[in-house]
Amino acid sequence: MKLLIDYEALLGKAPMAMRRVTALFTRAGLTPVDVASDGKTRRIAGISFREVTFSFADNQKLALRIKATGDVYEARINGKAVPVSKQDDMAKAVTELVKMLDTGRARFQKRLAAMVMKPPEGLKTAAPKLREVLQQQISEVDEQIAAAKEELAALQAA
Repeated sequence: MKLLIDYEALLGKAPMAMRRVTALFTRAGLTPVDVASDGKTRRIAGISFREVTFSFADNQKLALRIKATGDVYEARINGKAVPVSKQDDMAKAVTELVKMLDTGRARFQKRLAAMVMKPPEGLKTAAPKLREVLQQQISEVDEQIAAAKEELAALQAA
């Protein structure tokens, strides 16, 4: 993808460094909600890069790994590396990425809905106390039923 991005600006001002790319996403029909970069330089397979993450309204994330030259060498959608065939033209590459995000949206939402969240260790629920209250209410109703049956029996005997 040929769009020179200010590599040094990714240290603290990722939204400003990525404003051209953000504008391309907006033109393609998908506006990023947040643009973030921790500014840390990482090295994998001999390539030094900084990662910029775009967050979208449907909770999908697109991570672009940017080399020191300002070129994007890898794109990751929701943590998975995706191939981008039109790397030379950034506008076409962004359009291709938007199509990938759109096609994977239903599957991503389904997977997100299926995730089971465990409550934190220190968090207690009201279920045990609620159970005690409901059992007490049941016993009170049982007592009222027994009293009503006794009264009925007394009325029928008289």
